Amino acid sequence: MEYRVEKKYICTNMELAILKARLQAVMSIDKNQKEIDAYQIRSIYFDNYDNSSYFENDAGVDDRKKLRIRVYNKSRKTIKLEVKEKYRNLTKKKSCCINEEEFQKILLGKCQEFLYSDREVMRMFAVAILNYGYHPVNIIEYDRTAFTYPIGNVRITFDKNIAASEETNKLFDDNLQKIPLLPVDNHILEIKHDELIPDFILQLLELGNLQQISFSKYYMGRSILNKGEIV
Repeated sequence: MEYRVEKKYICTNMELAILKARLQAVMSIDKNQKEIDAYQIRSIYFDNYDNSSYFENDAGVDDRKKLRIRVYNKSRKTIKLEVKEKYRNLTKKKSCCINEEEFQKILLGKCQEFLYSDREVMRMFAVAILNYGYHPVNIIEYDRTAFTYPIGNVRITFDKNIAASEETNKLFDDNLQKIPLLPVDNHILEIKHDELIPDFILQLLELGNLQQISFSKYYMGRSILNKGEIV
């Protein structure tokens, strides 16, 4: 299935601790974690000068895309271009790896040559930047704990310490200035799967009071950084 189901919930530290104890008995830890409890994700998000991505999210437009560059644990070893698409409450993601030179060219908008790349995502970025004025607008950072299960291609993640920054030129820096997006004891639980998810996993996720929410880290970050004054 090309598109996937994606659901999000607000959880406390206590709720995540309970879920972690349940899930780690039957699901695999994501390979990005290795022996650590969580790994850090940083993403630079792009928007055009009309802030189309922001306002489409605000209006709940059904068919929309987000463009971002993502790294893990502030490492330069793996730099990913990603285009995330949402359609009728389903999502899909296209991605490719780039090197540091390509990263700098995209960040500066000097990507004419990428219009002819053999990588689809590279071409999509080049068109968005050169034809529609997409440019870096914010960084979103958070710590992720992830569990996977092969049947249903299930992926369950706990995203903690979610924060935003306008310093889009400091993706790899330790001293990135950022603002928290949620109260101290609030985090995001994400459940992603193909058409079906095994019933026993749904039972493990049952806490009795979880409520599904619509939550975009990118949208929330821009709203808080700009105090809702995006025009």
